[in-house]
Amino acid sequence: MNRRRRNPVIRTGRVFRKRPNEVHLAVHPWLRITTSILFFVAAFLGLFGWFFGISASPDKAETDQSILIFTDRPGVPLHALVSFDEVLTDTGEVNSVSLSLIVDGGYQGDSVGVSIAFQGEGFRRPDQQMAEPVGDCSLEVEFYGTDISPACSDGKNLPDVTGYYGLNKSQVLSGTLTRTNNAMHTNLTVYSTDDWSSSGTSRTAFYLPRVGSGYREPDWPPTEEAFGTSRLFDPDLTNLTVTYRWLASDEKIEIVSPEPSDPSRLHWNQQGNGSIVAHGSTVLLGSQERQSNQTFLIGVLAGLVPLIGSWIYKQLGQPAPFRRTNKN
Repeated sequence: MNRRRRNPVIRTGRVFRKRPNEVHLAVHPWLRITTSILFFVAAFLGLFGWFFGISASPDKAETDQSILIFTDRPGVPLHALVSFDEVLTDTGEVNSVSLSLIVDGGYQGDSVGVSIAFQGEGFRRPDQQMAEPVGDCSLEVEFYGTDISPACSDGKNLPDVTGYYGLNKSQVLSGTLTRTNNAMHTNLTVYSTDDWSSSGTSRTAFYLPRVGSGYREPDWPPTEEAFGTSRLFDPDLTNLTVTYRWLASDEKIEIVSPEPSDPSRLHWNQQGNGSIVAHGSTVLLGSQERQSNQTFLIGVLAGLVPLIGSWIYKQLGQPAPFRRTNKN
C-alpha cells in the first residue's frame, strides 16, 4: 500500500511538519536580518543624536577686530578703560564696546587730539540704529559727557594708507580733548554686529577684539603713521583695563589668556604700552555634572541595545501558528 507523504515546510534550513489543523508561517531569513539591522541603526542614531545634543561644544570663537588708540603727538600719558557688553534692542542683541579715555594729570597741555582705529567688518553698520553716522564712516558711535567735536574717516576711502596696524582697513574716529575742571577725558560706545562668544551645552568660548596701542620697546623712538591729513602716534598707556563680564555663581574659568586680574570676572589690567587680546572658555559646573549623569545613562541604554535586539531577533525566528477551524 502506498503511503501519502506529507509535504514538509522548509524554513531556514530546518524542517517543520504540519499538524492536520495547523499552518506555520515561515519567516524568510532576509526579513529577520533586515529588521535587526534597521533596529540597530535607529537605536544608534537616536543615542548618538541625544549624546551630541547634551555634549555639544561651542563653535570656535574668533574675530579679526581690533581697537587701537592713538594721539596727535608722542608721549601723551593716557588711561584707557574698555568694557564689552551686549545691548538688547528692538531688533535683537547687539554687541557694544564702551571706552573711557583719560589723560593723566601729569600732562601739561590744555588739549590733545585722540584717534581710535576700529578694524573689522562688524564695526561697519551702514543701517544706523543706535546713533547717527560720523563723517564718511559707517561706524555707529554714541558720545557721553565732554564734546570732542568728532570726525571719522574710512581707510578704505583714503589713498596711500599704510597697512601697518590694519589702518588701511580701519575706520578712524578722531576728536580733541580739552581741559575742563582740570580734567581731560571722554566716554563713548561703539556697536558691532560680530559675536565675541559662542555657547555650547556647558562651555562658553569667547574671543575679544585686540585693544590698546601698538607695541614698541621702551628705547624705540615714537612711531608715527600717516592717515589722510592726520598724524598718529602711539600714546604712553600708563594703564589699560579691559572688562568683559562677571562669572556666574556655578561658572569657572577653564582656560583663558591672558590670566584675568580678578578670579570672579573676566577682567584684565595692564600697565605700559601694548595691547590685550583676551580669549578662552568658561564652564558651568552644574551643566557639567548633569552631562556626566546623562552620559552614564546613555552608556546603560547602549548596553541594553544588543539584548533587546537579540530578543527581537529570536522572536522573529519563532514560527507563528495559525489554526484552522473545522466547520464540520
